[in-house]
Amino acid sequence: MIRRFIFHQVYKIFNFFWRQLFRWINLKQFAQLLGNFILVLSFSLITPAVLRPVFATSFTELRQPLEFTFKTCMIELAGVCSFPEAEFWVEEAGMRLHPYYYYSFVLDLILYDTQQNRALSLMIGNIQLKNGQNKLLANFHKSVPVFKAFPGRSIFSHFYTLTRNTVFWPLWIIGYFSTTSDVSEQLTVHFPNYYMEKPDDQATKQIIVQLQNKFIQAL
Repeated sequence: MIRRFIFHQVYKIFNFFWRQLFRWINLKQFAQLLGNFILVLSFSLITPAVLRPVFATSFTELRQPLEFTFKTCMIELAGVCSFPEAEFWVEEAGMRLHPYYYYSFVLDLILYDTQQNRALSLMIGNIQLKNGQNKLLANFHKSVPVFKAFPGRSIFSHFYTLTRNTVFWPLWIIGYFSTTSDVSEQLTVHFPNYYMEKPDDQATKQIIVQLQNKFIQAL
């Protein structure tokens, strides 16, 4: 009885507010308000698509593939004496950086889904800009949480690998399939700093990219 009474009271209150709402709302005004909302939403979606090509025609995107190498020795950690590093000369890469233009840098890495990479916590991405006299013009750093690049897929990936190697065991025996998941993840590093290219002898001639973690396995 108490539950029915409470439900009845709640129903009466809800019904009262519902009727008052319908009395207060004017259908003509509601339709006009809805039309204005749709119009504003349409303009907000169309305006950037129209204005961006007009006012941002000077935006360009330059891409350069990187090949990371490191120095080896006999006394350092696992024979690795330096961080993975890639460098290239701007003119040899067919690029042209315009003076007084602002540039931002984005680094796209392919990380192998290995136990070694999964055990990493942080990596520091480093980009250095140098002129023709090997003078350092700019030095950008970005701390990157490597572990966030790999989702929680370990159970499913191991199950998939086990099933695949069991079903296609002849291919696994001859080495076509490995015992790992052979999965890689793309890690994108956005450097927040902007660099304004300078003219003459301060122009950027060489760009060096360094992954400051000796354990990382990247492509």
